[in-house]
Amino acid sequence: MRPQTKNDLEAGSDGERPILIHVGFQKCGSTWLQRHFFPNAAAGFRLLDPRGSLTHDLILPHPLVFNSRSCRQAFEPDLSSAWAAGFVPVLSGERLTGAGQTGGYDINDLAYRLRATFPEAKILMVIREQRAMILSSYNQALKGPLTVPIKWFIDPPTPPETGPYFSLDWLRYDRVISLYYELFGKDKVLVLPFEWLRNEPEFFVRKIADFAGCRVPTSLPYSMRDKKSWNPATLAVKRFINPFMHRSVNNGYLYLRIKVGWIVLKWLFTKVIEPATPQAWGRWVHSRWSAYVHRRVEGYYANSNSTTEQLTGLDLGALGYEVARRSPAEIQYEEAQAVVHT
Repeated sequence: MRPQTKNDLEAGSDGERPILIHVGFQKCGSTWLQRHFFPNAAAGFRLLDPRGSLTHDLILPHPLVFNSRSCRQAFEPDLSSAWAAGFVPVLSGERLTGAGQTGGYDINDLAYRLRATFPEAKILMVIREQRAMILSSYNQALKGPLTVPIKWFIDPPTPPETGPYFSLDWLRYDRVISLYYELFGKDKVLVLPFEWLRNEPEFFVRKIADFAGCRVPTSLPYSMRDKKSWNPATLAVKRFINPFMHRSVNNGYLYLRIKVGWIVLKWLFTKVIEPATPQAWGRWVHSRWSAYVHRRVEGYYANSNSTTEQLTGLDLGALGYEVARRSPAEIQYEEAQAVVHT
C-alpha cells in the first residue's frame, strides 16, 4: 500500500545521517546478527528499539491508522542519541519482510511504511534458498500452534477467504528486491545470501560493515548458533499435541487447550521428549518433508532466482538455488527490454 500523501513520504527526513535497517528475511541468521553484531559498539553500530517500537508503532498498526510522523517520533530520541555518540543506529526486524505462516501478505505495505518513516535509511536484506526456507518455516510453525501436515501448510485444501496463509510467492525474492530498489535506490539496498553467513561468516559480516560504513570487530562468535533446531520427529509428534497446547487464530481458538499451559508443555518437549527422540527418526522425517518440498516447488523459483542474480550480481546457482539458465539471445533481449523500461 502506497503512502497517501507526499508529506507522509517525506516525514522524518534527516539528510545523510546514517540508519541501517535490517528487514529479514526470517530464518536467515537474524538472531545471531541481533545478539552479536548489531549491538557491538566496536563495530560502530547501536541496536535500537528497546521498547519494541518497531513492532508496536510500525508493524502492527492498521493501514487506516498508521502514521509515519508519529512512528518516527517514537524512534527520534534513540536515533539522536546514537548519532550524537558517533554510532550508526540499527533497526532489525525479520518480520519486516513478512511472516512465513501468513505468506508475507503485508510485505509491500511494510516497505512503504519504512520509506515513509526512514527515507534516508540503508536496507539490509538476507535471503535463503527457498526449499530450505520452506522447511525451516514449517518447523518454526510447528513449534507454535500449527496442526497441519506440510502439504496443507504449502497448499491449504480450502484456502481461507478472510485471513492470510502461507504462500509460495512470498519467496519470489526478485519482486521484493525490486520494490526496495524502487523505494530507496539500488545503492542503498544490500542483498546477501544466508549461505554466506553459514559458510563464509567473516566475508558476510565484512559486506555489511562496508555497506554501513562501520567496522568488523576483532572477535565475533562466528561458530555460535543461538537457536538449536528441534528434532523433526519431535515436531511431527508435537503437531498432534498442538490443539491441547495452544488456542489461537491459527487453530480456530480450539477449546481443547489444557490449562497446565505452554511453559509446562514446552519443558516436557524440550527436556524430556526431544532428548529421548532418536536422531535417526528425525533424519527420516526430515527426508520425507524435504522430498515433498523439492517435488512441489521444482522449477517454481527458477526464473525468479535468475532475475535476482541479475538484480544483485549474486551467483545463486553456485549456492544451491534453482536457477533458470537462459540462452545469450534471451539474456540480450531481456537486457534490451530493461533499458526500454528505465
